[in-house]
Amino acid sequence: MEVAYKDKNDLLQELDIYQKMILRKLEELDLISAMKKVKSAITLIQENQEYFNLNPELSKFLELQHKVDQKSKFHHKRIMRKYNNLLKEELNEDNLDNFCKLLAMFKEEVDECNFKFGLDSIQCKINEYFNCIKKMYILINSYKILEYQKASSEILKFAQEIKSVDFMNLKGLTLTLYRNLITEQLVSLSKSRDYITLNELSEELNVLPEDVIKVINLIQDEISSPIKRFDFKSKLVMFK
Repeated sequence: MEVAYKDKNDLLQELDIYQKMILRKLEELDLISAMKKVKSAITLIQENQEYFNLNPELSKFLELQHKVDQKSKFHHKRIMRKYNNLLKEELNEDNLDNFCKLLAMFKEEVDECNFKFGLDSIQCKINEYFNCIKKMYILINSYKILEYQKASSEILKFAQEIKSVDFMNLKGLTLTLYRNLITEQLVSLSKSRDYITLNELSEELNVLPEDVIKVINLIQDEISSPIKRFDFKSKLVMFK
């Protein structure tokens, strides 16, 4: 193999240039560029290691690599902590607008830092988050005016769509919408009767009987609930 550097001093001068560039990129928090420069310097050292004693230089750049890696991990964790805190924000129909403003501000920060820290995966999650929120707005603006079966179908369809993602606050809001929808349907039914059988209610709500019982347990103690009690023996749902 032909020796690229016949004079060790020439190699050391180039490595010194690499070091200065890396330190400048570190100061600017341009960690992607810093890591590329570190890897290039280490490759250069390894290619010439058999010709010169470069162990001190290798140790120096491995130490720089560790420093860049640690800074990168720190900023990734910082950004992920903000993202996870947003996921913990409890959502309702009234605060969704304000939440979207916070999410937009966070997206702007991530977009600005992406070329420095490499935040592509978080960018993708935020974009998916916004797409889901757009669908949520459609649900909020329509579920109260749609016919019950259609509204129920749309909410359950959306719940299935977000089942595999980690947007827990959106899942919570979806459950709230569904609970509100069922409560309104029960209120409507309670106006014309004092009780209803479990099977009849199952048909009215388009829910399996065993799931109707879960729904009853979910909303029975709420102030807005029209359910007085459920008789397990007779399978009758008593209205207030």
